[in-house]
Amino acid sequence: MFEHDPTDPHEVGLNADRLAAVPAFFKAHYLDTGKLPCMATLISRNGEVALEDYTGTTELGGGTPIGPETIFRIYSMTKPITSLAAMMLFEEGKLRLDHDVARYIPEFADVEVFESGSREDYKTRKPDRPMKVLDLFTHTSGLTYGFMMQSEVDALYRKEKIGRPDETLQQMAKRLAKLPLECSPGTEWWYSHSTDVLGAIVEIVSGMELDEFFRKRITGPLGMVDTDFWVPEDKIGRLMACYEKNAITGEVKLSDGAGAASKAYAKRPTLLNGGGGLVSTVRDYHRFCLMLLRGGTLEGERIISPRHGSSCARTICQAADDPRHGPFPVQRGHHRRHRVRSRRFGRHRRGGHPAAGQRRHVQLGRPCLHLLLDRPGRRDHRHPDDPADAVLDLSDAAAVPATRLRGDRLVSDPVNPVREAILELTAAAGPGKSISAEQAARAVSDKNFQRVLKDVRAEAIRLHKEGTVLIYRKGKPVEDPDAFKGVYRLGRPAAA
Repeated sequence: MFEHDPTDPHEVGLNADRLAAVPAFFKAHYLDTGKLPCMATLISRNGEVALEDYTGTTELGGGTPIGPETIFRIYSMTKPITSLAAMMLFEEGKLRLDHDVARYIPEFADVEVFESGSREDYKTRKPDRPMKVLDLFTHTSGLTYGFMMQSEVDALYRKEKIGRPDETLQQMAKRLAKLPLECSPGTEWWYSHSTDVLGAIVEIVSGMELDEFFRKRITGPLGMVDTDFWVPEDKIGRLMACYEKNAITGEVKLSDGAGAASKAYAKRPTLLNGGGGLVSTVRDYHRFCLMLLRGGTLEGERIISPRHGSSCARTICQAADDPRHGPFPVQRGHHRRHRVRSRRFGRHRRGGHPAAGQRRHVQLGRPCLHLLLDRPGRRDHRHPDDPADAVLDLSDAAAVPATRLRGDRLVSDPVNPVREAILELTAAAGPGKSISAEQAARAVSDKNFQRVLKDVRAEAIRLHKEGTVLIYRKGKPVEDPDAFKGVYRLGRPAAA
């Protein structure tokens, strides 16, 4: 089991004083002023926890102190887990990203696009093309959310009570197909129920309900013991309260109680909301993020291949001119629609469920991972010096040189997809057997092959010096790994 004992920040290249300033800032500007009941912060680098801090209580003006065991409603942080589930099925050949959604949910074959009118009387037209599975990953499906308050289509969602708790995920997906789209699939970015529909496809393809798939294939193997769609009776006392703010009056009120007072999470729900239904702890979600950063594996449990695992993490943490470049949803806000062709998306995954007044910050990239979770009673209390926007400025330059990104891969990260691919393939070959450098490179990515091949060589040299994996030329280990030339192979040392 992964240990969360904090390490000396200096040992992993982070500045202890700057780290300490993060929880101190939030306490002074958010908790002491009564804007937030609590703040949970975890910052790790190379899998080593440099800061883990829990400040505040489970309720505004009361409750019990929060800690590592506190269970949060993680809302849209459910989306990467659902998307990973779909990518696992893609990797197994059970679905394709270019398939029509109607192949799995036939009702979407007749979906149309809103053209004009109001929610009471409107005209529609045929979409320019069918909705694809990839559109669900990237929020370019034309679907929306009822809480967006931006169009007649989301007004229709509210009128039809999309997302009501008495229907299943597949039933909700079928009802969504009867309502018009905001736009033709692939033309605009709308934050939406797309990931819910993706979750319904996971259920259809796998033959399991979404919570069962998560437990058997993702959260169970990863040891995410407190992550689920509901909280069992023996853990319910660890669930914190949830608040909402009236957008017109500004009034903050309790939307769901803490612990046993919760009406939404004390029992298994009928609607397993793949886009926002999970609860979790900071430590549980840290394990999920580490698995992505490590190319799809954690503590010997392989969830997804290095190639697809690295692409999952890449789409969360890297900027892209087009959100369709990768399989995971990239989001920057909820306030307006984005043209796919012109919008540049930032490196952060940030946002929250406005009805719950949620604010969260998850950042992957470099080998440094930041998790901030809070449960505010209101939104948009950002301070001009908010460290959440400057959290990358934590490096201790005197300790370790800053790790950089090369293309879409981590460089100088001791646990990265290239290293994982070499270790996995050579382990499968067995002692005394070898693999080609090309095999390792293609296990990471088919794109930019020559550049990946250079990364394989650099990682192979490091592994050779460690004695973990040896570089072979003409059947013999090379004597000087820094100076060898020509074709080479990689293998584990032969058994003595």
